[in-house]
Amino acid sequence: MKETLPTVLFDSYTPVYYWAKECESKFCVMQGGTSSSKTHSIMQNESRECIEWDGKGKAVTTVVAETSDSLERGALRDFKNLIESSPLLRACLLNPNLVRGPYKFKSGAILEFVHLGDLGKAKHGKRRRLYLNEGNHLDFEIAEKMIVRTDGQVTIDYNSDARFWAHEEILTRDNAELFISNYTHNPYVSQDIIDQLIRYKTKWQESGDQQLRKAYEEIKDSDNDKLIKKIFNKWNATSSTHWRNKWYVYGLGLTGIIEGVIYPDIVWIPRLPLNLIKRAYIIDWGFNPDPCAISLMGMKRGGIYGKELFYKTDQTTPQIMDFMRSIGVTKKDLIIADPANMDAITQFKRKGFNIVEANKFPGSIKSGINSLKGHDMYLTDDSIYWKIEQENYKYIMRHGKSTGTPVDKHNHLWDGARYYYHHWYPPKKKTKKGTRHKRRIRSFSH
Repeated sequence: MKETLPTVLFDSYTPVYYWAKECESKFCVMQGGTSSSKTHSIMQNESRECIEWDGKGKAVTTVVAETSDSLERGALRDFKNLIESSPLLRACLLNPNLVRGPYKFKSGAILEFVHLGDLGKAKHGKRRRLYLNEGNHLDFEIAEKMIVRTDGQVTIDYNSDARFWAHEEILTRDNAELFISNYTHNPYVSQDIIDQLIRYKTKWQESGDQQLRKAYEEIKDSDNDKLIKKIFNKWNATSSTHWRNKWYVYGLGLTGIIEGVIYPDIVWIPRLPLNLIKRAYIIDWGFNPDPCAISLMGMKRGGIYGKELFYKTDQTTPQIMDFMRSIGVTKKDLIIADPANMDAITQFKRKGFNIVEANKFPGSIKSGINSLKGHDMYLTDDSIYWKIEQENYKYIMRHGKSTGTPVDKHNHLWDGARYYYHHWYPPKKKTKKGTRHKRRIRSFSH
């Protein structure tokens, strides 16, 4: 007897699925909190798209995650669960039992799952659709290479604990739509998860000044908007950023409030001012997968100024030289470079560049951070990656408190800023106690 398949592809849907299905923009950006059903709903939509493909254009849909583990625990696992729960989806696949795919549909469409370790072919191949899972963990340069090779829609999802490249590079475009979801959009979320998220909110509320919180609760429904705002802002200022961040990001699905950021007080300016002194180009070479970061820095009236010029991975020394020439760097211009790549420095010197090694020494990271924080810092608005680093270069946090130890990432342009400062202001060398100005004593016999 022939099996009768249901006409409905899946048993249940959340609003997030319909947002993905009805989005007609080139970029469908899904920002959301814990258990908002982002990944599950997007995989439902990509499955439907593959089933309904009309055979025109490219056949491939690519799903990308940072690591094999994140792929296994995220989009790939959700797709396998959909296969198990939907007889119709299983019947539409030619090879539903594969472990990793690529999965082939009877429509001719292909669904592949890749991570950053196996991006070689996928990065250079062309595709119909692209899904960047947990996009805040992916490098924009890699993502961009895949985006330009995608004919159709690009979907990006993430938990936004801080701004990243999607905010600057994607959401500023006219053909991008942002959808924000949280646990309230998922009627199937467990009560245990809801209780944990509500606990974040409670911890945040209880962490602030109790008298201010009480005052706010008493007047929040009154008509005195000015007083309500004043008290709420004071209460906010005394509240724990740690718990507020957890509630905002994982509970509400909103962009996180900066917590533990090393350089919070940056002034963003339209352009570098004229007549900067101590001008220099700074190079942090970057070793794959880290980018090569180049900036132009200078000083004026005690302030430190900077402009991001270059931020790319997989760069050879000749390519970097070509870039420096293309922006008009002359043999008179000072270049301060990370001494971790002495071969590149030697090649630059052979070509006549005025390049010197940066002053790196034990403790130079903390020394440089403390020194830079003692000055007003001005960075140009078009320094996109510097903005991303500024919001993500943080101290390691434990139990909501800073350890004072910087995280070793999102620091490439900031490392360059340290090189710049220590070139002009190297720390004074300590002398052993009792050895300075020691006189020789001669004895004369009469």
